[in-house]
Amino acid sequence: MRRPLPRLAYAVVLCAVLFAACSDDDGAEVRSAGSVEIVGPPPPEGGGSVSAVGTGCTTKGATTKLAAATLEVNVDEYTLQAPATAKAGVLEVIVRNRGAQPHELIIAKAASREALPVKDGKVDEVALEATGFYKIASFPKSTICRGFFDLAAGTYVLFDNLTGAGQTQSNLQRGMVSVLTLT
Repeated sequence: MRRPLPRLAYAVVLCAVLFAACSDDDGAEVRSAGSVEIVGPPPPEGGGSVSAVGTGCTTKGATTKLAAATLEVNVDEYTLQAPATAKAGVLEVIVRNRGAQPHELIIAKAASREALPVKDGKVDEVALEATGFYKIASFPKSTICRGFFDLAAGTYVLFDNLTGAGQTQSNLQRGMVSVLTLT
């Protein structure tokens, strides 16, 4: 007859498994993470967002820490809807692309839209590197993308810096911007 493992052995194994799943990653690198889900029917021409299911989101500045709260953002041509305030800390940012074009979300610590460094009608992401920024890179129409970001208290500008197909203005110039205050 086999003796069951003592509770202490189970606890040690469980701790080892949980510890291996965690990290102190500061999120400084660009990586694929998160999930992409379909929110609408597949495009009539086929492919598109259907092939995006399960491929993940490309993020910049993401963390592996558990989120304390969720921030929901909706984008389409050419609006960006987000709450005006939220609690600082690790946020699960959920972006729903309800539009017909790909969109992205950039989160930059800045007092206002006017405080962003603009070059040739778009925010200069190279110049933003000095203060740091967070990003969910371009993802297909009719999808949801998630990223986890550790955001300190302060004021942030959320925007889409892409230029739509056949457009000369960036989505930011067309109004895809919102200010978020974290307390």
